[in-house]
Amino acid sequence: MKLKPKILLVGPASPHVVAHYERIRNCTGDVHLVSNATLPPFELSQTTVVDFGLRNPLNWWRTPAQIRKVIATFRPDIVHVHQANAVAFHTVRANASQRIPMVLTVWGSDILVSPKKSIFLLAMVRYILRQVSSITAGSHHLAEKTRELLSNPEVKVHMCNFGVAANSTKAQKEDLIYTNRHHFPLYRVDEVIRTFAQFVQGFGRAHWKLIIAGDGPKTNELKALASALGVSDQCTFTGFLPPHENNKNYAKAKIYASFPESDSAAISLLEAMYHGCIPVVSNLPATNEWVTDSENGVVVRHNGDNPFERAMPLIQESIVVANRLRVVNEVSTEAAEKCFCSVIHETLVKSA
Repeated sequence: MKLKPKILLVGPASPHVVAHYERIRNCTGDVHLVSNATLPPFELSQTTVVDFGLRNPLNWWRTPAQIRKVIATFRPDIVHVHQANAVAFHTVRANASQRIPMVLTVWGSDILVSPKKSIFLLAMVRYILRQVSSITAGSHHLAEKTRELLSNPEVKVHMCNFGVAANSTKAQKEDLIYTNRHHFPLYRVDEVIRTFAQFVQGFGRAHWKLIIAGDGPKTNELKALASALGVSDQCTFTGFLPPHENNKNYAKAKIYASFPESDSAAISLLEAMYHGCIPVVSNLPATNEWVTDSENGVVVRHNGDNPFERAMPLIQESIVVANRLRVVNEVSTEAAEKCFCSVIHETLVKSA
């Protein structure tokens, strides 16, 4: 077995895929990326852009054919694919004749949400899970739900988080709330804005500000909502931010807000805790692995109280330091690298 195997990395154009590449780069040889767009931060000259969408009937044969061609010419030792959705569906079909060992990383909604939407999506996810050699998940809850869908007990689900990179970004904390989830319905950024409007208008916190990073199809609606609620002047929409700008906002903010309908242990949450933000988050099993209501953060209860106001007593040094230390000790990039590289090695040994 090669000490540094060739990897075909397949995933959507996302910071998560970039982060994963950073974690495996030291234990792999050549890496070829297949994605739906180019990723400028990548140092990869070998990139193939495809359309993962299922709504275009042509993609049902064209996209697997493109990936199959990459497999045939690049000849990877292992395929690592991100998300048990259309991305993995096309990839496992492309790999059907080659049978290259495949690792799947599940993200959250692909396992926790999509299978509940339709019989077709449930069947697609189960089909994907039958075709892969190993699986990684970023939270215990996500790993457990993945195991429930697995039909092959020989396929292991490993707990591997993408990890939080240590950095020296520092700033004076301000009366600022930061949210940076994608502007899709799943992430309920509209609820963050509504909660913020109630907070600043009803609790004497008129000087507080909300920074809304990220982008998506709901961005214009979110801006209109902020205007309708009378908080436009206190809300700043930044668009998608590179890591160093994202870190600056974490460092300045006293509170981090994330209200998704479903999620795994989001890297953004862990990054916020690393930078000393008090997390205010949805009541979700994976999130609850990191946030205990009224102890080290606030879990949104939807009972009429304002979670940002409930976070005020928690803005204290002892909680900030404890949150940061836990992130450093449990989800460092070094631990993530060791985990992902171990899965790659184990998968290759098992398939040899």
